[in-house]
Parts: sequence; C-alpha cells; structure tokens
Amino acid sequence: MIRISASENLVIEIKPNSWRLILNENFVEVEQSNNVVAEAIAGQSLRYTESFASTRFLPKNGELQTRYIERVVLGWSAEDEKWHLGLMFTEKLAQARGSRWCELVSWPDPEQTVFDDLAIEAGETLAQILECPFNFVPAIRAAIPEPVEPPPLPPLPIKIENWSVKRGSQVDWLEFHRDSAWNHERLRLIVWYSLWAVIFVFLSVLTLLGDIALPRPTFLPYMGLFSAVALLGIVGYQVYQLRYSTRKIVADPTSRRVWGTWQVKPSWKLERQEIDSVCISQVIKKRNNKTMLEFGEINLRLTNGQYHFLVKQEHPQEIDASHLTDELDLIPLNQIAMRTPLQSVALYLGEALDVPVWYDYRKR
Repeated sequence: MIRISASENLVIEIKPNSWRLILNENFVEVEQSNNVVAEAIAGQSLRYTESFASTRFLPKNGELQTRYIERVVLGWSAEDEKWHLGLMFTEKLAQARGSRWCELVSWPDPEQTVFDDLAIEAGETLAQILECPFNFVPAIRAAIPEPVEPPPLPPLPIKIENWSVKRGSQVDWLEFHRDSAWNHERLRLIVWYSLWAVIFVFLSVLTLLGDIALPRPTFLPYMGLFSAVALLGIVGYQVYQLRYSTRKIVADPTSRRVWGTWQVKPSWKLERQEIDSVCISQVIKKRNNKTMLEFGEINLRLTNGQYHFLVKQEHPQEIDASHLTDELDLIPLNQIAMRTPLQSVALYLGEALDVPVWYDYRKR
C-alpha cells in the first residue's frame, strides 16, 4: 500500500486494485480516518461523497461510470506553481457540467521537481484502475526565451453579438450594453407569434361553431387551439425576456464589483470576494480547411464553485487556432494567446476585476 500526501489535507491511498482520496482534517493516522471523499476500484464506477460532487459539479448520486471519463491528466500550472491531477470528461458530461476538466488534487511545487514523481505515480495508478489513458504535461524546464511583448488589447468599444462593450459613465467602469436591435427582435417575435395565435384561434373556433361538418381528421381544430396556446407561451417568454433580461452589465475596477441592471434597478450584484476568475468557453470546428468558432460564452467562476453567465456568441467566425494544442482544454488566457473579440472582452473584464482569465476550448 502506498500513501501520497497532497495539498488541502488530502491523502491518496493506493492499493493493487483501488485508489482512494482521503480528507485528513485532524492529521490523524490514515487508518483511523473514515473521510474517504473519492474512491476508484478496478472494474467499478468512480464513487465520491456529496460534498465532493457539489464542488466539482458531478452527478449527485455519488457515482460516475467510467465511460464518461476520457482520460486522467497531470500538468504543472505556472499560474499558481502547482501540479494539478484531474479527469478529462467526455463531451456529453462536459455539456452538463460546463467544462471537461475536473481537478482531483494538487501539489504546490515552485521548483517543479519536488512532487513530480509522486504526482505521476498517483496519476498513472488512477488511470490503470479506471482503464483509461494517462496524459502527462511536463513543466517546461528549457531555457527561458526572450520575453514576447504582448499586443495591446483592442480599443473599446467592442461589439459582441447583441452587446457593445465600452467605458462607462464613470471613467474606469467597463460596461456591457445590450443593443436596441435585441429589443426590436423580441417585439417582432411578439407581434408575429401573437398574429398567428389569433389566426389559429379564429379558424379553430369558426370551424367548431360553424354549420359545416368538421374536417377530417376531426382533431384538426383542437390542434389549432393547442398551437395557439403554444404560440402564446412563446409570446409570454419573449415578453418576460423583454421585461426582465439584463440590459446592462457594469464592472467597477475601483470596488472590484460587477452587477447587472434591467431598466434602472440592479438585477444582480457580485462582490470581489465572491469572484474566483473569468472563464471563457469556445467551441471550435474545422470546416472546409478553416477553423471556425461555432459558439462562445463568458462566465464568472465564483469562489463557491458555481458559474454566473454573462454573455454569449452564437454566430460562427473564422479564427487562428495555431496556439491551441490537444493536450489540455483549460489554459490561462493572456494577450499573446488572444485571437477573438470575445477573448478580448474576457481579458478586459479580468483586468477590471483583478482576477485570472481561463480559456476552455472544445473541438468538434
């Protein structure tokens, strides 16, 4: 049996057919600790506690089948100078969680050589028990090249779908303003679907109350009424969006706060101590020998592990993907790796809130 200590009072216990993650809160002997937070047994699903599931956005039943685990990954992060060991999930589970990456444990290691062998042993053993590949991303120990001068952020305002990002009424505020075209589109949909709902109701009632025989099949008038109800439901949703959706998002670099407003009243507010980082997710697809950005969104990752959605981009655009690799999907974003307007906005937001910016990209 092998035991490997990790950060946050965690201990990895390795046996021939099992891999356990134990929380050693009181620094007692591991034999006396029953705080097993995650356990992998050969030929079985990965099991974990409720608290482990809530902090990592895993299924709440405490069990994850190995078919959802694509590989085990170990890599060193220069951002916090740690080795990070975790799981990379399949696309199906990633869509439900919001990310493919799930960290299990970490080891602070500024020298990059103190815990690397232990971390590799922990990762390789876990991959063997889960019967999936193990990817090791080594720390770069080569000679440091000449520093590359990062390009400046593009000037504001920046247009993102139905949002315009610019400096606000206060000189240093960063503000997201929803364009009036979004309101016009909602109004157009309300008028259009309302018109068709009235037409369906008129024709259905006229048919049911008329003197002529009912059409065949006879359920058609009732289907018309059902369609009218469905259209009115769509109209109600558009009215709700028009009335309650956030119209403006403000980030204040002085107080490190960010809040959203509809009409005049704030609809939500986050303090600096609640915000962990800015996360930008993008879906990339090869199309006709071009790399296309299919979808993107910006979220705030909170200190409680949850995410707060801000804006999204749904219209495809061609991008340069030469800086992306197939090793890890979650990378720190900086101005050197910046390629799209959405990434520029995320960097502006991270700068305003004084938090790191993480880039989560997926390939189709």
